[in-house]
Amino acid sequence: MATKLEPGEKAAKAAAQNLNVKGLVNKDRMVRNFLDMVQINSLSRKEGRLARFVMEQLSSLGMAAAVDDSASRTNSDTGNVIAYLPASPAASGKPSFLLSAHMDTVAPGEGIRPIVESDRITSDGSTILGGDCKSGIAVILEVLTAIVENNLPHGDIEVCLTVCEEIGLLGSKYIEASKIKSKFGLVLDSPNAHALVIQAPAGDNVEATIFGLEAHAGVCPEKGISAIQIAAHAIGQMRLGRVDRETTANIGSIQGGMAVNIVPSKVVIKGEARSLSLAKLDAQTKHMRTCLEKAARKFKGDVAFNIQRGYMPVNLSPASQLAKWVRQSAQDLKEPLVFAASGGASDANNFSLHGMQCANLGTGVRDIHTLREWLHLKDFLFSAQLTLNLLSKL
Repeated sequence: MATKLEPGEKAAKAAAQNLNVKGLVNKDRMVRNFLDMVQINSLSRKEGRLARFVMEQLSSLGMAAAVDDSASRTNSDTGNVIAYLPASPAASGKPSFLLSAHMDTVAPGEGIRPIVESDRITSDGSTILGGDCKSGIAVILEVLTAIVENNLPHGDIEVCLTVCEEIGLLGSKYIEASKIKSKFGLVLDSPNAHALVIQAPAGDNVEATIFGLEAHAGVCPEKGISAIQIAAHAIGQMRLGRVDRETTANIGSIQGGMAVNIVPSKVVIKGEARSLSLAKLDAQTKHMRTCLEKAARKFKGDVAFNIQRGYMPVNLSPASQLAKWVRQSAQDLKEPLVFAASGGASDANNFSLHGMQCANLGTGVRDIHTLREWLHLKDFLFSAQLTLNLLSKL
């Protein structure tokens, strides 16, 4: 049975349905905010200055903002920033909704000098831009500002700006589940604003310590067992890169050896495996482990493992309530939107783990994690318009 609305509520609902949000997003303000933020250094575990900056902005909107106690587990200089905007009086029955982005950047991300062009923002080429994910934070702040200054109807809005996303989704991993009440949410942390990422992989972190036996490389190499040779043989047998349509794997770090004239006795290799399929992920991780074990036996060495499940997958249906809402919001704006699968993980993986319908929406950032990173301003603007329209019409 439909809920009977009072006259004031009917008027508010009708106004929301007819609202044209395109003119309510202030592009210049959003760009200025983004430029200010990218010039605040915030490498992983050094997000404190940025946290203080965004908390001031959130507080100026009348939101209760604070940091949680996750720093004790992430070793960051701040916790996650969590803020709340209570539902407007005329928003009875609207669902609580989470908006999230991460505060940390990859290196080289200090001393960023942004350059504004007609259709994009870039760095000067000596650093990343930091659009991953400060463009997402800028979108969130602009959406909240537009809601408050235009007195738009809205349900409870929760904001979570996380730390240490780039080094394992740690901020969202260690957030207290009781801090977040919403059953629906968007993470603003992918490239294409016209794509909603509803599928993202689970991932395993694979670390192996290979033990050989040191010996003089020139006098008696036959008495040694080369840990580097074991590692090289094992990696040469592995399926790496694009394993299949759903699965990837990578060896990203090799450390070991003491000198060129010593047969190396210890090497540590670090890698990962990802897949949209948990069964395929388990199989790929087992394959990488088996390659290392076989190589160690072949050369009479040994190997020890530290393998951990870093995050679980996002697996929303196009028929889910969240997907329907986002698609309708795009249709309201007469813009296309597709549902996508990604090989990249985000904080949405961890929020989904707690039963939330959470997906990843793009902000227009391109070529992330490179010196060529840039922000497409048209997409940047659309991301804010889409999100504002969604929250005002739920």
